[in-house]
Amino acid sequence: MKRFLVAALLLLLPAGALADAPETATISGQIVDPGGSPLPGVSVTLSGERGDKFGITDDNGAYRFLGVAPGDYTLTATLEGLGDAAAEVRAVAGDRTSLDLTLQAAIEGEVTVTGETPMVDKFNVTAGTTVAGEIR
Repeated sequence: MKRFLVAALLLLLPAGALADAPETATISGQIVDPGGSPLPGVSVTLSGERGDKFGITDDNGAYRFLGVAPGDYTLTATLEGLGDAAAEVRAVAGDRTSLDLTLQAAIEGEVTVTGETPMVDKFNVTAGTTVAGEIR
């Protein structure tokens, strides 16, 4: 009877509980503008020794990377017109790390202003008038 109970309990255990899987971390957060409003559609990249993971923020400016192997990473957020922001983050097995970033307005480009002084001939002074119609 005891053997039957042990066998029944082993069948009820999920196979993943007996597997030797590496522990991972979760990295999540929110991307906001300088006023604190969430930014949807921001490209978020998590770069590390084991490669890159990519994501896009949702309507609340939130992102989430699941199953991140332990190690050091660089988190980069990019949105056209607002530039990019980056931060270093360490993933520790079993931890949930929250990292928020703020994107600043990006102004790129170069403005060149050139001007020429108009040539004025101070010795050529003319005055003229055109009168149309009848004067009374």
